[in-house]
Amino acid sequence: MFIFAIIGFVAIFWCALTGLVKLIPWLVLLVIITSVISFFDKYWLLILISVPLFALFYYLQEKEREIRRNKKVTNERNRKMNK
Repeated sequence: MFIFAIIGFVAIFWCALTGLVKLIPWLVLLVIITSVISFFDKYWLLILISVPLFALFYYLQEKEREIRRNKKVTNERNRKMNK
């Protein structure tokens, strides 16, 4: 996306040199839009990847705690039965 922004700046400079002044506001708008899209694209991808991973790790941690708790209860029962 930043490549598009650079191309946009080059196009603005070219328009300024050739006298196509009416295109400059549109090109500035396109540069702003592509910069905003690239910003959100980068951070939305980060959010879309990290949030499900955190949820998965939390779920796995809770399952591990449940397994340890059940194993502890089972061991205590076995000790009581063996006495």
